[in-house]
Amino acid sequence: FGSSNQTKICLEILNKGELQVGAKERQHQNDQILRDIATIVAEKCINPLTQKSITVGMVERAMKEIHYSVKPGKSTKTQA
Repeated sequence: FGSSNQTKICLEILNKGELQVGAKERQHQNDQILRDIATIVAEKCINPLTQKSITVGMVERAMKEIHYSVKPGKSTKTQA
């Protein structure tokens, strides 16, 4: 770090460092993004046989069946 001053070192780490996200937190974020994408898709789709809207649960289930992978860097609208 080029210094022995702990305060200066801590400030440099906070300014230039990256935040590490735990596995549970990452999983929660991915689940939330998946739910948001499913909501957007469900709002725009109807069942052609019954003319009723498709539920968010149906979309989520279908996304999990096809092993849809969430891209955390992209917006939910773009992924939907």
